[in-house]
Amino acid sequence: MLVIVSLVSILFPLFWAIFNKGWHHMIPHLANYRDHSVPIFNNEIVLIISAGLLGNSIQDTSIGNGIKSVLNNLETYSFFLFAIVVVALVVSVTFAGIPPLVIVTALATQMNAQELDTSNTVLAMLLLLAWSISSVLSPMNPLNLLVSRLSGISGFEAGLRANGVHLLIVAVVGSLIITMIH
Repeated sequence: MLVIVSLVSILFPLFWAIFNKGWHHMIPHLANYRDHSVPIFNNEIVLIISAGLLGNSIQDTSIGNGIKSVLNNLETYSFFLFAIVVVALVVSVTFAGIPPLVIVTALATQMNAQELDTSNTVLAMLLLLAWSISSVLSPMNPLNLLVSRLSGISGFEAGLRANGVHLLIVAVVGSLIITMIH
């Protein structure tokens, strides 16, 4: 998806400039993008690299082994309970202000599909479900912040009150579907 979005964002202005002979209109926008937008991306790049580093650094440590042990024990008891706990863990950490990328990466490095008697596809679906729910509920989500500013309510209320019941249903149904696939 990142490649597609990047290609479209490069090719669309290029084709527009070629077909409309509008190179002189495009040059100030390119300079503005270079000077103002590109430096902002440094934070996102650092976040992605840091999440990967965190995930790899906790492997084979007492914390990582503890997480792995708890998750494996939960899965042995009930895969549905395991799925609900993973979703709840990601959502709760996101509410603490940590982006879902960080916790999902840390969990992904600790889970082994063979040890959990499942497939990589099932784990990927579970982590995507947890990520999507936590992103929508998070009071730090840019969309929730925009809604909260426009409506005069807090980001917490915008995420939880507007989407809470719906996402609770999505979490349970999604976890049931993933459990059936498992």
